[in-house]
Amino acid sequence: MKKHIVLALLVIMMPWGLERSEAVDAATPAPLVRVIAGGGEGYGQYIHTSGPIYVTNQRLLIPLADLSERFQYHVTWDQEHGQMQIQQGRQVIQIQIGAAEAKHNGNPVAVEAPARTIEGVTYVPLRLIHESLGKYVYYLPEFNGEPTVWITDRPLLQEKDVLSLDDDPNFERLPDDPTECQRRLLPQGKTPRQIQLGATMADVRQAYGTPYKMETAENEQTRWEYHSFFLPHSGYAWVYEFTFTQDQLTQLCVSLPH
Repeated sequence: MKKHIVLALLVIMMPWGLERSEAVDAATPAPLVRVIAGGGEGYGQYIHTSGPIYVTNQRLLIPLADLSERFQYHVTWDQEHGQMQIQQGRQVIQIQIGAAEAKHNGNPVAVEAPARTIEGVTYVPLRLIHESLGKYVYYLPEFNGEPTVWITDRPLLQEKDVLSLDDDPNFERLPDDPTECQRRLLPQGKTPRQIQLGATMADVRQAYGTPYKMETAENEQTRWEYHSFFLPHSGYAWVYEFTFTQDQLTQLCVSLPH
């Protein structure tokens, strides 16, 4: 269901200053980009932005208002000086329109694609959200026929992790039952990120980040799940399930999209 998100921006004055970039590359509207936000297992949702997504320096710019309400950011806006402050919990970002530098919790950070106002709409780079507010951003220029960007709380499996599984000699192919494991890591196999049986939880976390789901069974086994890019409420996602026994990886099963 289409949902147009509106954010009321408070007008304040902020005395801090940031050096503006001397030259700001022109931003151009990108092809229609599908934005998906939310959790794994395909239970995210589409975000219908209030304006077109723009691209500059090969980076996507997206309306600030849409993302702010979706992720419950608090935004204050000094329209006269082109300055804004974005806060989520203890994380605070200060941005100036056109500036090549922002401040994250008071510390300067580089901005590859500066924020800007286009036809009255304030746009911010997705990378800034990822690095400063703890979100994960994954972009595919073509996914099911459309450019798509995911904004999630946990890292997603990437194309390199899943698209070659059918021909990957490191994995055993099992019967295609959508309710069961369909690919299994072989005893001497390695994942595309060089994880093999016997790896520790720390090894897997370093390679794949924080799992989407963690469960501990009565038999002292622990299971971690990682999910790929997905379509909301469709079941279209790859799932890695790592099984550990006393901190050692004993099995990796992969479920395929259905």
